[in-house]
Amino acid sequence: MLEISLIFNMALYVVYCVMGIVFPLISFPYVAKTLSVTDLGQYNFASSVIGYFALFAQLGISSYAVREGAGIRDNQEKLKKFCGEILSINMLVTAIVYVVFFMCLLTVPKFHGYTALLLTFSVQIIFTTIGTEWIFGIYEDYLFLTIRSIVVQMLSIVLLFVFVRKQGDVIPYAVVTVTANVGANVVNCVCAQKKIRFGLRKSLNLRHHLKPILIIFSTALACTIYVNSDVTVLGFICSDYNVGLYSVSTKIYTVLKTVATSTLMVAIPRLSYYIANNMQSEYNKQLKTILQTVIVLIAPVTVGVIMLRREVILLLADESYMGAIESLVILCAALPVCVLATFVGQCILMPFKDEKIIFKATMISAAVNLILNLILIPFFAQNAAAFTTLLAEGTALIIQAYYARKYVKLSGIFKTIRNTALGSIAIVICCVLLSGVHLFAVRILADIVISAITYLVILMLLKEEGIVFLLRWTRQRKSEEK
Repeated sequence: MLEISLIFNMALYVVYCVMGIVFPLISFPYVAKTLSVTDLGQYNFASSVIGYFALFAQLGISSYAVREGAGIRDNQEKLKKFCGEILSINMLVTAIVYVVFFMCLLTVPKFHGYTALLLTFSVQIIFTTIGTEWIFGIYEDYLFLTIRSIVVQMLSIVLLFVFVRKQGDVIPYAVVTVTANVGANVVNCVCAQKKIRFGLRKSLNLRHHLKPILIIFSTALACTIYVNSDVTVLGFICSDYNVGLYSVSTKIYTVLKTVATSTLMVAIPRLSYYIANNMQSEYNKQLKTILQTVIVLIAPVTVGVIMLRREVILLLADESYMGAIESLVILCAALPVCVLATFVGQCILMPFKDEKIIFKATMISAAVNLILNLILIPFFAQNAAAFTTLLAEGTALIIQAYYARKYVKLSGIFKTIRNTALGSIAIVICCVLLSGVHLFAVRILADIVISAITYLVILMLLKEEGIVFLLRWTRQRKSEEK
């Protein structure tokens, strides 16, 4: 029963992640084609700024609360006391963050042109705090979170189509986004009280909670700088137009990265089990299969998006966003690097409980990203932001791979790299040969279908283990369904 429950939760987590991708993919093309490039730039800049204040308000509390609360959830009195302390700490920190936010709003000249947007987005901070989503993590109620996410996002899409109708509707777009967030957290707040009733407490027990919270927060801060500094620095140094162009590239990159890395996260429990039970050979075998599969899948996606870069942008936006092509190509080059870095961190270092190396790599990469952004963005704008992302991802991969050597030695990987390289060259040839097709939809469909078939045939002829595993897994799933 325990294994079934775990698998069910893993499946729900994947669905939860996928839903977070599907709905933006539905809404973003509409937004990009309705609003101007500058409008979208204003929205993304303000959102990135508020992201930092929200990060400080949350302080890593959610991750800490889930980890610690799960261990005492069978003891209602202990859990009630713990939840009250955590909520009280969270409310105190949130209040301090709001004071700092309003001071910045008054004193930072750059923010004066974004006052309405920043105030609108800031509403999310307090509602995220009182939403106490970590309660559902403590009780492993991923079904509730998944259903809630689907319902709220469907409603937000309806609101988007109703209220965002023309260029300049940036505030309505922000209000729709905030409304979805607020609605989700109001539902959280009501339903959380049904699981366990708790309130604010005078005693915060800071001596016990503060150190682990700050450690988790440090990692989260590094990750946020790592992810968001591109847009923030671009917004401060360049124009809303540049931010708008970059937002299209990053949207595509983020979607692809989320899909690829979420599948790796699902593998962690199994790999951790092998290590915990001294099953090194099983671990090595599983790890090799995962890596081969990742390489086989990520290579054609990367090459395909690069070859169809213009068409991909037109699908999500329109001709006014063609300035995003160069940054998209650079981010596509960063994609396999990012996925491999995640693989090393989550599938090797994490099972061996070497999280400090992940933290170290993240901190150094964040510093590299921020410093290079400040140096290069004034000269190369959004292309520099994309390039620094590539370098930061490469830095994280190199650091983690260096320390991961002592845990595993994988053989046969260069064969997989060679095979996927040959398959990728075939994709390039297919796309070039089909470039003469002028019908937009026909060309995209032909490129995808013919390239995919050619790539698959080549890897099967080369007897690539990664594709053999995928085909075997597919046949097994079909037989189980029957």
